[in-house]
Amino acid sequence: MVSIEFKQLRYALAVLDHGSFARAAPQLGLETSALCRRITDLEVRLGVQLFERSARGAAPTPAGLAYLKEAREVLMRLDRAGDHARRSSRNAPPELTVGFIWSFARGQAARVIAAFGKEAPDVVIYLVEDGPMGLAQRLTRGEIDICITATPDPSDIVAERIGTLQQRRLWTEDLYAVAPRGTPLESCSWDDLVDRTLLTCH
Repeated sequence: MVSIEFKQLRYALAVLDHGSFARAAPQLGLETSALCRRITDLEVRLGVQLFERSARGAAPTPAGLAYLKEAREVLMRLDRAGDHARRSSRNAPPELTVGFIWSFARGQAARVIAAFGKEAPDVVIYLVEDGPMGLAQRLTRGEIDICITATPDPSDIVAERIGTLQQRRLWTEDLYAVAPRGTPLESCSWDDLVDRTLLTCH
């Protein structure tokens, strides 16, 4: 097993967020050369190049981007565990961890969560973004208390994994296919779109 220090992950995430070693180093209280050495050491330990270095800065490699996405989540969970431990040592307020799909970062879901925050100001709310299957896995592992997802029937995704679920429809949305004039869309289905190039929000 590769031995990695958490501070090395924080260093790498700082480089990712700032786009260069030179800009990240002052934020970490390090010299640029020292930060470079620490990231190089991390790459050697992993056996993977995390960043492409250039005169313009540092850009993550595909492997680096995948690794650092997971690293950020690990650190968030670690920080949250520390918060939980500190709260448990005193009269802690109730907590609720809400998972929602990426496309709900704005819009109706955000309004629902904000409204709940106003109704229950003493509740500490944690937010987690993921896809439908990722949210299902998090529910299975007990990492989230509730999820807001988009599917005709959420039980199709998660019921087999964790048993009976309670579910409530919050709202419905229309889904539109937009195409150049002349494209037959009168009876459009997903099968009709299989071989077409789709542009979607990310």
